[in-house]
Amino acid sequence: MPGATRGPLPWDARFPGRHRALAALFGDLEPLPRAWPDPRALNALLARGGGTAVTAGGVPVRAVPGIALGGGDWERRLATTGEIPVRQGSWHDLFNLLAWRAFPRTKAAVNGAHLEALVHEAEGRRGPRRDALAAFDEDGLVVACEDDDLEALVRDFRWRELFVDHRDAACARLHALVFGHALCEKLLAPFKGITGKALFVAVPPGFGRLPPSEQRALADRIAAPQVAGLISPQALAPLPVLGLPGWWPGNEDPAFYDDPAVFRPGRRVRGADQG
Repeated sequence: MPGATRGPLPWDARFPGRHRALAALFGDLEPLPRAWPDPRALNALLARGGGTAVTAGGVPVRAVPGIALGGGDWERRLATTGEIPVRQGSWHDLFNLLAWRAFPRTKAAVNGAHLEALVHEAEGRRGPRRDALAAFDEDGLVVACEDDDLEALVRDFRWRELFVDHRDAACARLHALVFGHALCEKLLAPFKGITGKALFVAVPPGFGRLPPSEQRALADRIAAPQVAGLISPQALAPLPVLGLPGWWPGNEDPAFYDDPAVFRPGRRVRGADQG
């Protein structure tokens, strides 16, 4: 969880309106405080909706002032106390806290999987399982997919096929929900190269017609056991998020996807070229 903020962005009580992905996660929190919320106000936000998020240790989550410990110490303390330090003015910390409201089961699964992995790791060395968990916690997307063929296009880096040739299908049957708190922070001021780490969850037809709160709840239930079983970063698919239809105005133009620095060719394609 520890990380730096992306510059001195002041408090903006209308931040969910900065991007559609933020609105889907936090739009129901409005109206938000006019000034940066203190821990008491943050805990009131966390409680909106009536649910209570609990850690892998079964302890209710709550905001406290301060700076988080690093590494395994952070995960152990979180599990036993439920305390999430939030620095004044830190969007990174704020989004980490609010992710517990949006995805309580999956956040608890991340915490629990870290604790399990720590038992098998040498002191001071993080293995591939915790690398995957950290990557997902920071930059993860829960991609609710109604079509396995669309998932295959993402995993094979076939961006033009996905976002141009099969754009209507991607709009209707591929639904990305932001999980990672660092990714949320980046979406406050989006830039073309933002890349998320996608965890795919299979959902029934009609998922996209559900209200945002119901989408989150269903995706959370499905994603949590999958996160608990993560063993390597390779299980997560890189996804340039501003390529998603509706996530950036410029991607209505097919030429948007011609930038190889962002929409990189897949490993198979690169291997064939080299061959």
